[in-house]
Amino acid sequence: MRGLYAATPSAPAPGPAGPINITAILEDASQFTTFIRFLTENEISNQINNQINTSTDGMIVFAPTDNAFANLPAGTLNKLTDRQQIQLIQYHILPKYYDLTSLLTVSNPVRTLLSGQDDGVYGLNFTGQATQVNVSTGIVDTLINNPLRQKKAIGCLSG
Repeated sequence: MRGLYAATPSAPAPGPAGPINITAILEDASQFTTFIRFLTENEISNQINNQINTSTDGMIVFAPTDNAFANLPAGTLNKLTDRQQIQLIQYHILPKYYDLTSLLTVSNPVRTLLSGQDDGVYGLNFTGQATQVNVSTGIVDTLINNPLRQKKAIGCLSG
């Protein structure tokens, strides 16, 4: 099983079977326009779709909602270079699938696609109990809930 997680109040039903398209899944949820823009402007969505559809380990993408981006200081996103936008996306992706229960028992920090680049750790830490899982960047803590898709590895997260 592979998954898509959201820290949003509600989520649409999983999409039909077939190749995974991260932007289509996020568009259906209709609250990820900023993250979708970063994915498409930097052509990362094609790489992610290819990796998701060919990986045996799966992956999870924790996509911040538009509300999470709106909570950043004014002008923050406009100052990001293309490379920084790509790094932001990579920081929100686990290169291996974990179900919610597994996230409660992983050895923290969990490696992201950005881990090890530029001499940084860039891992995420997971805590919680039962079905409540929290993810922490060391700066922001957010509850993960409402899978958008559980059969393939994509995740959504708001902050």
